[in-house]
Amino acid sequence: MTRLQVIIPAHNEERVIGETLRSLLAGGAAAGDVVVVCNGCTDHTADTARGAGVRVVESATPSKVRAINLGLAQAGPGPVAVVDADVRLGGAGVAGLARALERPGVLAAAPVAQMEFVAGTSWAVRGYYRLWFSMSYVREGMIGCGVYALSQAGRERVGQLPEVIADDGFVRASFAPHERARADDVVAIVRAPRGLRELVKIKSRSRLGYFQLSQRFGASLPGRNEKSQRASAWSGLLARPGLWPCVAPYLYVNLVSRRRARRQ
Repeated sequence: MTRLQVIIPAHNEERVIGETLRSLLAGGAAAGDVVVVCNGCTDHTADTARGAGVRVVESATPSKVRAINLGLAQAGPGPVAVVDADVRLGGAGVAGLARALERPGVLAAAPVAQMEFVAGTSWAVRGYYRLWFSMSYVREGMIGCGVYALSQAGRERVGQLPEVIADDGFVRASFAPHERARADDVVAIVRAPRGLRELVKIKSRSRLGYFQLSQRFGASLPGRNEKSQRASAWSGLLARPGLWPCVAPYLYVNLVSRRRARRQ
């Protein structure tokens, strides 16, 4: 089995980093293969990570992209996985991502995202994600799961990540669809926001990252154009009346986040 190193960029994540690391290590991930890059932390994230026995690198600069690049520099040669600090991915999941990267021609892989709704999460948020996950381009993977893995050749393709908001969007767009794989047997658990206000904030930043990639790179990245996939997803919605009640919150979040992102 291919050894997969794990990089976790973390900025003031003491509330969640312990659970994330326990999930990885309980499934068999080697502590020596996990590096937490604390960037601009003012809390106890680094202490919590050290207590779990993993490697810790600290940087004074609060930048996720720079933290990932620092982690890539610290990692040895071979495939790597980048995992958001608030995402739970079991060690068995790491092995599943490694297997996905062993498929012929695959340079990047991602798990299946699963939203975790805590008590009190609004119906509008639940409806938004229900419709969003029905979109074919989302189901392909590497969107919204907070995890992506790169083979050695994939690392060489990406190189140093540029200063962008959407690191996962840049990585996804760096590969053609046939070079990406979804590990269907691996689940990344992502906690959903409880209300629309927080969801709009999250999606505004995501939309801003999309605009930034479009302005800086245009159609130069091989996997950039997904408009036709979105159009196809909307046409298929007509045949799924169970999703119709989800349209209102979905459109509201998208319209407001788009307006806010354009203003920024």
